[in-house]
Amino acid sequence: VQLARFACWRRGMELVEGNKMTAGKKMKESSVLKYISSISLYLLPVVCTTNLLEEDADELESIYEEAAQKIETLKGRSYFWTCLRQFHKFLMLYGAPSVDFTDIDGYVNDESGSANFNIVTEIEFSNFKKEALKASAGKKNTPAMRALIAAILGYRCGLRR
Repeated sequence: VQLARFACWRRGMELVEGNKMTAGKKMKESSVLKYISSISLYLLPVVCTTNLLEEDADELESIYEEAAQKIETLKGRSYFWTCLRQFHKFLMLYGAPSVDFTDIDGYVNDESGSANFNIVTEIEFSNFKKEALKASAGKKNTPAMRALIAAILGYRCGLRR
């Protein structure tokens, strides 16, 4: 099951426009092998027959952390996390929960200057909006209303998943 997901992920990487790692281009077979092996060598022994789509976020974090612990070099772990984040985004298309990789012990991010602006879900935004409106009590120019305006602008400009 997991090998089939890796194969589908590889195909999906070519189809997703704007994918930082592939930029929507056809991948060379050597690149495919590099991306897939960078995580499958460490992830497959940990997950065995576990269906990653049926796990909750905490369990996925534990699985990912355990897999990363097997990598000895900092450079190798950094590349593993980069590829794993891309693979996890693919899993999210099929219902996997969102995982905050920065909360995982051993997480390494070697992408200095890179930013992921897809950080707020529609539900999170709606909950924030409801609470901000409640806190402002219908008054204009309150800190809660200013925060809401900033959140609306941020959300509309891409701070969402």
